[in-house]
Amino acid sequence: MLVTCVKIYASFLAVSSTIKVARNPGDLVDAPAGFFKTLFVGTARADGLQVQHSHRMVLKEYAAFIDVKTRCVNPTIKFVHTLKNAGKPVGGSYQRAKFNSTEPGADIISFNTYELYMPTLAAHEYLHCYTHQNFINAVYGNASSLSPASQRKVIEGSTTYLTRKTPVSRAGDPFFVINRSYGNYVKFIKKVVHDIGEDTLKKAYLSGDPKSIERFFRAVHRYDI
Repeated sequence: MLVTCVKIYASFLAVSSTIKVARNPGDLVDAPAGFFKTLFVGTARADGLQVQHSHRMVLKEYAAFIDVKTRCVNPTIKFVHTLKNAGKPVGGSYQRAKFNSTEPGADIISFNTYELYMPTLAAHEYLHCYTHQNFINAVYGNASSLSPASQRKVIEGSTTYLTRKTPVSRAGDPFFVINRSYGNYVKFIKKVVHDIGEDTLKKAYLSGDPKSIERFFRAVHRYDI
């Protein structure tokens, strides 16, 4: 029985790999690790449909808070086999356009072609894209008294907190389980939200509302050590 099961599984892998190579012949050479990772767990390479679905879910969840004049206008979406940030492999990254740019496609969201948890990852990167410039300025501007570590904690913690509230598929999604540093960031943001309320976070992060930003950072400084 065991031998039969092994043969069936081997046949499945052979057929699956043949189909994957036929569809994207360069993948096996360009990204062998990712190719075999998806092969053994039975998933497909990431595609634009997954990203579009996550984008719709972000808009559905936060339409009441997103600034209609946001600079995140139809960002350019890229899929690459090797994606790194600060020299380390990452699943996705967001590149903000120049401050005065309103040209569609100027913002860039890049994804590792073979990430297994694209729905959550795409929602996360789109939330970065929709982060209001007022909030960005409050975190990184000349008047900010936050250390670089605290800046990252505020940005990634807020983004991850809101990502977890976005109704995307969580099936087989290890994104927030394996990234413990983001988990700690979220714990910090939960303390802040407990003080100010979730709507205040959304108004600060997505709407750029000055009073909400002020309340948010008062709470940040209260807990940040």
